[in-house]
Amino acid sequence: MDISVIVPVYNGENTIEELFERTVNVLGGRYSFEVIFVHDSGTRGSREVISRLASAFPGRVKSIYLLLNGGQHSAILEGIKVAQGDFIVTMDEDLQHDPAFIPVLKEKQSEGSHDVVYARFRKLEHPCIRARMSKLVRDILLKIIPGLCPYYSPYRLIRRETALGMFSLRNGYDFIDGYLARLTDRYGFIDAEHYRRADGKSSYSYRKLIKHAVLIALNHSKVNSSFLTRRVHKGRHSG
Repeated sequence: MDISVIVPVYNGENTIEELFERTVNVLGGRYSFEVIFVHDSGTRGSREVISRLASAFPGRVKSIYLLLNGGQHSAILEGIKVAQGDFIVTMDEDLQHDPAFIPVLKEKQSEGSHDVVYARFRKLEHPCIRARMSKLVRDILLKIIPGLCPYYSPYRLIRRETALGMFSLRNGYDFIDGYLARLTDRYGFIDAEHYRRADGKSSYSYRKLIKHAVLIALNHSKVNSSFLTRRVHKGRHSG
């Protein structure tokens, strides 16, 4: 199989059916693919839509239902566990990410044999305060996590072998882009549009966004510190 598209779902009852239809229209006849919806212990309505799609399109749609809400990154990793594609595409549920860019991501990967290709958004269609907070979080994490790709985003294509490598790195709080920074420096990117949410509000409140950043910083700074300590210790005993 060429591509597995993984979509973590929380409030997507009004968007994921259209997202699926757009994905089929873009990829159908061009790639062999599957769409994996990971219901992250979200709304009952979104669960019902996923169940309906999985019943209507067996073999094309896979569904995973998590008992506890673990967050976007943990949900994606659960999807990777069952993915069959040579490449993994991750995208949001709310139509802010257009499936039309999936072939562009794949073409970019083929050009440079990249392990990861990100959609770099020209402009984030978030409320002003949310956009500023997102930028602040990014700036902080880029200083804390060595090798973190400066244009990381949740819309990404990952080579299967690289994606599977993340499971050996899991720590107390999942951050996919931090794991990828430790696995490879073979990044590529495309420029893509970021659209306004088609429905509802983000499940990331300002408080959750700050908490998310703090937990990432704490866990990944510990991992990096441990890694550097081992390198120094090894160096003292070499030669």
